[in-house]
Amino acid sequence: MTTYQKPDLSKIAFRDDPRWTAVAALFEQLSADKHTPQAQATLARIGWAIVTLDGASATITAAAVGKLCVDTWGGPRAQSIANDQAGYAKLVSFAKAAQAVRTERKRPPARKDDLLSRINDPMTRAEVQLLVAELQTSRSQVATLRAGLRRVEALGPITAALAQYRIESLEQLADLLRESKRPTGHTFTSDEKDSVHRFLAALDAEGFTVNESTGELFGRTGRRLARNGFVHVLRRIAESLDTNS
Repeated sequence: MTTYQKPDLSKIAFRDDPRWTAVAALFEQLSADKHTPQAQATLARIGWAIVTLDGASATITAAAVGKLCVDTWGGPRAQSIANDQAGYAKLVSFAKAAQAVRTERKRPPARKDDLLSRINDPMTRAEVQLLVAELQTSRSQVATLRAGLRRVEALGPITAALAQYRIESLEQLADLLRESKRPTGHTFTSDEKDSVHRFLAALDAEGFTVNESTGELFGRTGRRLARNGFVHVLRRIAESLDTNS
């Protein structure tokens, strides 16, 4: 008869927190549902991995649980956990949600304002926790997008100023620079001049990178935003505007 090694169940104690009640309840339910020695050993290993990761303040994911189980017990792997959506994967998801709600909240809410504490059914509470965790993730993603938009908006003033004169290429910018040394009938307003200077000043403040040798402009992620000569021409335009003002 094959003997499957598993952790001491007495050492598997989930966090004493209302948000972990559903995790403990599901673990007990699965303990009763898993009848084979292999299934019981797998469940015990997963429970042990969840407790270990949470105790180390490490993020609980199927991949992290699987790796810890493989390194310690030889299995189960993350894919095996994911394959049991109604069992092992659900347990990991509940634990991940409980941990996320606990760690991302700035401060514990007043009990009267904590809606989760009013949900008596542990399974329903866990489902709500999953939704809360997903909402928090979505809010973080929205914040990241907004930060990116603010960096992109730094290009707005100069883009508007150039569009007014139908400047669509670096060659046209160079032509404008040459023509700016003598009357052309075109003059920049004070706001447009200020936009040029503010854009150049924002390059460093907003995390842009300038290749000083080529004049290329790169974003924070390394993506090239403007090709050779762009920044050089803008700086020369700014100098010309100051000279002619």
